Amino acid sequence: MAHFNNLTCVRMFLAKANDKRHHILVNQNKPGCFSFVGYTKLKKGNQDLNLHKNCFYGIHKVVFHETLHALGFKHTQVRYDRDDHIKVYKDRVSPKRWKNFVRTKGVKGYLASLGLPYDYNSILHYPPYTFSNNKKPTIKLLKKFKGELG
Repeated sequence: MAHFNNLTCVRMFLAKANDKRHHILVNQNKPGCFSFVGYTKLKKGNQDLNLHKNCFYGIHKVVFHETLHALGFKHTQVRYDRDDHIKVYKDRVSPKRWKNFVRTKGVKGYLASLGLPYDYNSILHYPPYTFSNNKKPTIKLLKKFKGELG
């Protein structure tokens, strides 16, 4: 939480047991690292964020990534303008994972971008081989970029 507080304008704190406000409930109930995107009303007042022990490796990119989902942020590669910046190879993506690449269109798509420029280095951008079904890249850059994708 301290890293998130230091690097963002969002303030995280531990909720008390009797706190009635909506909050993110971090748990390790299931294998994997995941969250719904934004508040879902599925659980009264809680937004579940599952962070299994395997999520806590390296520099905690996965923890930040999933926390941003819980706060309502979508993947960068689903932005309305992504086709101006990357090519996604649908035939190389595992069918069960294609939903993570479907482009958001219209007003919702623009709102998902927050009016910001496309960020190849975003913690919410998948790297080139994510969910590949044939060990070939699922994402190709259309513009030059120095650095790592995602």
